[in-house]
Amino acid sequence: MEEIDARREKRQEVYHSIRIQIVSPEWARLGLPTRYDGSIRNLSMGGMSLYLNEGYNPLNVDVLLGKRIKIEINIPLEDTRVFLLGEVRWAKREEGVEHIVTLGVEFVEMTDFHLKNIGKLLTVEAGDHNMLWGLWDKLRVNE
Repeated sequence: MEEIDARREKRQEVYHSIRIQIVSPEWARLGLPTRYDGSIRNLSMGGMSLYLNEGYNPLNVDVLLGKRIKIEINIPLEDTRVFLLGEVRWAKREEGVEHIVTLGVEFVEMTDFHLKNIGKLLTVEAGDHNMLWGLWDKLRVNE
């Protein structure tokens, strides 16, 4: 059976470090860790998939569903740090890789500032990918 992609917008592969904070009073009340470092796996104007390094603070992926997270992203080539609010739509533990969790996040409460900076990140990353593929093609000329 063919899998149908329910996303409204096509995601672009992006490799960029991030930090998240789980926004949940119950987590804070229970003394659970709320901050995790990770990296973006893919990105669109409406959401992202990301890898989190849980280290020695294991995450219960089932409990993450529907939780709000604050995402901190530094925009390359600018002195801009953007904080986005997202809601976890899916979460899974990576098979065969210790301490890594993958999340699918839908952005919520986006402003023009957020949209503009996500657009910049997509543009910078697309340019980097195009530059790397162009360099790779030049290096393969003498094959």
